[in-house]
Amino acid sequence: MNAVLKTIALLKASGGNPRSVIAFIIILGSVLGLHGCGTVPVVSESPSVPGEVQGAQTAPAPQSQTSPATAAPTTLTAQAQFIKTAKAAQQAQDWSGAIEQAERGLRIDRRQPQLYLILAQSYWQLGKSALASQFARQGLRYLGQGSEVLQQQLEQLAYP
Repeated sequence: MNAVLKTIALLKASGGNPRSVIAFIIILGSVLGLHGCGTVPVVSESPSVPGEVQGAQTAPAPQSQTSPATAAPTTLTAQAQFIKTAKAAQQAQDWSGAIEQAERGLRIDRRQPQLYLILAQSYWQLGKSALASQFARQGLRYLGQGSEVLQQQLEQLAYP
């Protein structure tokens, strides 16, 4: 703001010379443009982890005295939510909806074999066996240990 006042004073002293007016406009535009480049710290209304204050040291959570049967259900991860929603769409025979949900889940994590299985099954139901086979093979690449049932399901679609 101080630079703007100095520029106005220089403009008045020059007597309104057209070159001075142009220079004033350029300087004013630069100052206003740079003003928009300033950073303002963003303060989040909610912490990134529920119950956690950013930058604060936290003590370990006390052990709950409730049994697992009475404990409140935990929130599903985004991946688990997409899998659940896609499976529900499959149950309703909404193959396009299942594909949409599985694709959204894969945008978060490309290495989720269950989502590839949902894609493969849904494309198979839509009569697109080549796509079904392609997605099943991709799912096989991301299988972990102990996924025998998932592996069998993907193999059936990958190599019909």
